[in-house]
Amino acid sequence: MKSSPDNLRAGQSVGSGRYLLQEPGERAGSWLGQDEIENRPVILRFLPMELRQDARGMDELRRAAEMVVDFDQAGLARVIELYEGDEVEPFVAVPAPVGLTLKEWRVEKPGKVVDWKALEPVALQLLQALRAGHSKLLFQAVLQPENLRLIDGHIEVQEPGVWAILNHPLYNGSSAGAAMALPYFSPQQIAGQAPGVADDIYSFGAVLYEMLTGTPPFHAGELLPQIRNVRPDSIERRQAELGVNNPVPAHVSALVMACLEKEVTARPASVDRVAAILSGSERLTPVTPRPVSTAGDVSTLQAKLALQVQTANRRRLSRRRVIGVITATFLIGAFATAWYFFGKSDDGSRRSQSMATKQYEDDLKKAAAAKQAELGVERQRTAELAAQSEKKRLADLEAAKRIIEEAAKIRMAEEAARKREQEEAEIKRRAQEAQAQARAQALAQPSLVASVSNEGFVSIFNGTDLAGWEGDPAYWSVRDGTILLQSRADAPKDYHTFLVWQKPVADFELRFSFRMRPIRGNYLINSGVIYRAAKAGANDLKGYQFEISTSTNMVGTLIGDRWRTQMAGFGMRTRVIDDQGQDKIIALGDSCDINAAQASMKVTDWNNAVIIARGNRIVHLLNGHVISDVADDNQSARAMSGSLGLELFTGKNPSLLIQFKDLQLKDLSP
Repeated sequence: MKSSPDNLRAGQSVGSGRYLLQEPGERAGSWLGQDEIENRPVILRFLPMELRQDARGMDELRRAAEMVVDFDQAGLARVIELYEGDEVEPFVAVPAPVGLTLKEWRVEKPGKVVDWKALEPVALQLLQALRAGHSKLLFQAVLQPENLRLIDGHIEVQEPGVWAILNHPLYNGSSAGAAMALPYFSPQQIAGQAPGVADDIYSFGAVLYEMLTGTPPFHAGELLPQIRNVRPDSIERRQAELGVNNPVPAHVSALVMACLEKEVTARPASVDRVAAILSGSERLTPVTPRPVSTAGDVSTLQAKLALQVQTANRRRLSRRRVIGVITATFLIGAFATAWYFFGKSDDGSRRSQSMATKQYEDDLKKAAAAKQAELGVERQRTAELAAQSEKKRLADLEAAKRIIEEAAKIRMAEEAARKREQEEAEIKRRAQEAQAQARAQALAQPSLVASVSNEGFVSIFNGTDLAGWEGDPAYWSVRDGTILLQSRADAPKDYHTFLVWQKPVADFELRFSFRMRPIRGNYLINSGVIYRAAKAGANDLKGYQFEISTSTNMVGTLIGDRWRTQMAGFGMRTRVIDDQGQDKIIALGDSCDINAAQASMKVTDWNNAVIIARGNRIVHLLNGHVISDVADDNQSARAMSGSLGLELFTGKNPSLLIQFKDLQLKDLSP
């Protein structure tokens, strides 16, 4: 036999040993305990007997619990599990709450109401939490200040999706929890309809109404008929009745009353719409609701409404049985009246008795006819209500279909986004692995070292003329045993021209000296030595280049002049790989002491340079410092042989002069 919450004791373990009971909770049927797995305090809410015996209600609870267990969404508290074991009655396990309930927060305020400036950010946070739930078809059905908590300034819905079921009047008719929750149920929830967006919007309006006035929309008398048929007082009227001074913006007051409309179609259609109206970005469009009863009609509607609620939700009474009971009651009363009349006429004459009997029969016929007419009207009204209910049911089904379709689209979009993220992460991971592998391979390769002796070197400039070289004599000449590169005043800007060595080079080591001398001004000089180059026009080349510049950040670097990209910055060791048809530069570290190398560069005096090219490895040295050390592994773009030349690039400099001397070439071919 399963243990009920009343038969449990402190120190007992339940839930297959997961939860250690500590003490009964404030609400009937609840226990405080400790989650032994997660080592945290919890509350166990045992299900009321009426809910356990209602198969439909249990199915709804299981579906809701399945959706929210371990639900990870800001603003929606976690539900640990719905436990249905053999040793105890079923219960819902939730983390022990922290922070203040909205009711506690309100009661602490002056006048026990919250001004709109303080309430607005909380309301918008609550709408965000509801939106997140609605996107996954999770509806709260009822919100109330007791299940909304402020934790470090942030709102959180407690027991999302299951609170309404656990506290529904159908299953907790006599409990304090159900009594507290009833004022926040929408008319549709009272009628037993499936929860939806409109119910959450109604409850949201009821919560705001209480926070701003101090009471829920309906708080006294018989609540069921009021919720179903009576329009609540405006916020301003309720505040005036209670003597509350708490001004509310007109658009907020109008929105709250729109949320509390009886008809679903008269309320805002979504929480996004509610948020837009609250923030002022949209205006409320009034919808004319169907006529409802006034407060004076409450007593005449109470019995009828209670019967409708029972019929819609419990399916336990049929209209034919009710009519039978009413008819039987009427007939019993009629016969009792007849008995009383004849019983008191023992001393009367037979004629008087006959007249009385006839009068009674006439009255009985009239009453029966009136009752039949009343039943006919009732049947017609029942048929009309059934037709309206069916129309509403079909509309709800269509709306649910649209919501499900939209949710499916959202899930598909989220799945596609996750797939893209995974693919991008995989590409990034592979690129990082390739980069790490390339770095390791490049670092494992020994650096090229300049030759120590002069053995094998051949002079490619005789010091007297440009024999073996080809170029525009307007820019190239020989002076004082040097090759002189001199710009002309009439030279166009950004003009390239080369003095080309007439023999191709492949694997080689080239030694040379250069000096840069601006003729006037302080212009940036830009020139270079190009090698393994291809023809790009008359006296024009493109290929690897040793950069010559007055900039200490550029001189000696390796660039792919008008061909590729800069392959190594000043003082860098790199590897170049193919990345979808583009050069990708992988930095491997420093190639020299950068400060010392920059200090060695002479702007207007002679500098000694070395270029070493062997296979895919290229090294540039300036005054004994390795300025660039590159492994060119982009096989589709690299060049292994080509022309050797000296460059003139005017840039924006109308006048410059560069000299070369001591050009010595050594063939490193195997």
